[in-house]
Amino acid sequence: MQEKLGNGQFGEVWKGEWNGTTPVAVKTMRPGTMSKEEFLKEARIMKTLNHPRLVRLYAVVTTEPIFIVTELMSNGSLLQYLRSDAGKALDLKQQVDIMAQVCVNILSWTKNLNGAPMFPITVALFG
Repeated sequence: MQEKLGNGQFGEVWKGEWNGTTPVAVKTMRPGTMSKEEFLKEARIMKTLNHPRLVRLYAVVTTEPIFIVTELMSNGSLLQYLRSDAGKALDLKQQVDIMAQVCVNILSWTKNLNGAPMFPITVALFG
């Protein structure tokens, strides 16, 4: 792992390299925040999701320390972007377009889950 990108509710996110060539995000699981079974269930759900606007899952390590390897978002997360100067400068039309894309993806996720329990999704309204 090359550099720490941030902290989340369930662990840390690090920048890394997959197969020596592909930049990736390595998400670690903080002990005691979620059971291994819950973590693996979410990883299985992520594995089934395939959309150009969703982060691609590359690998899951199921032994301690548990972590997942995903596509690296070179411009950071949506939240980071919205908090940046560029994000704060978005006009209403651009904000609505982003929200519409988020809603379309949530709908896509629910169709792909086939009755599996949904993990929490937080969507922030901004403006």
